[in-house]
Amino acid sequence: MITRLLFFCLLCMLSLAEAGAQTVEFPIHHNKVVFSDTVFVNNVSKDSIYARAKNWVLKCFPAQNTSFNDNNRTDSLIEANGSLEFNQMDLHNLNKVIFEYKIHIDVYDNAYAYKIDKFKGRLYEKSQYTSNSAARICIEEDYANYLKNKRSTDYTRRVKQFYKLISQQIESFNTALEVEPEDKYQRGPHLE
Repeated sequence: MITRLLFFCLLCMLSLAEAGAQTVEFPIHHNKVVFSDTVFVNNVSKDSIYARAKNWVLKCFPAQNTSFNDNNRTDSLIEANGSLEFNQMDLHNLNKVIFEYKIHIDVYDNAYAYKIDKFKGRLYEKSQYTSNSAARICIEEDYANYLKNKRSTDYTRRVKQFYKLISQQIESFNTALEVEPEDKYQRGPHLE
């Protein structure tokens, strides 16, 4: 009886672990990771979308886009640089991972299209935080290794953390460009 109960508990724990394992799927285009989408926004001018996108880029990535106005001379295309960084624990050290990438935003009346690509990663071991020598990492290779073996490895942790952070940045971007409907406005306390 006790062995059956232990076996049942073990089976439940394994099924919960499998259910909790999040599968990550990257959009791959010509063997490269590329996040892209076209978003339609009703009744919003091209100038308004451009201003919101520019503000988001300069707010989120000011250090990477110091020459923003020199690079973006048209009112319908934004090209910028972005980055994300996170810490990753290996056997003995807490390492820093930094991915830099390109952001392309095409702006239209009532719509915009974005593309995030050309990811370049670096892995700084604890002793290398201030040095320029860091191991180069490729998110496409990490993702391929993740697909081969989804167990908890450095690749798996790096791919899942990368996916989580890039998804948050894309959601932040789309939220910044959303327009609240006119019937949703803040009511002051004197109007209630």
